[in-house]
Amino acid sequence: MRLALVCLGLFVLIGYSPRSGAAPDRLGDISITEDGQRGTKDCGGAAASVLSNKNKLTFTNCKTVTLQGNKNKVTLKGCAKLEVPGNNNMVNAGLVKSISTLGNKNTVLYKLGPKKKKPSINNPGTGNKIRAVK
Repeated sequence: MRLALVCLGLFVLIGYSPRSGAAPDRLGDISITEDGQRGTKDCGGAAASVLSNKNKLTFTNCKTVTLQGNKNKVTLKGCAKLEVPGNNNMVNAGLVKSISTLGNKNTVLYKLGPKKKKPSINNPGTGNKIRAVK
């Protein structure tokens, strides 16, 4: 009985919150695992991963956003780092510090920072389009 109460307490303490298409937060991280999800996710300073395809998502306040899936449409607001090992994704990255496109045929649009500073860009993939927008 005591063990069951401890487990229940940990379950509540961790903050499991079932969300359609998303695995439970682990230390604030968000994982999108089902195809075709829609909506806005606040990372609260943690990381987000999209492991699935054809999602239309907005992420806010993320340390890192990783798009491993394909054909996703993603908007970032207040996120520091973007990693795109997936393919055929469309990302409106906003103001980010770094962009890494390991996958192929991705489009990443970003805004220039103060004094027109560009993010750090690593683009070993092929056919990617990475450019600044107003």
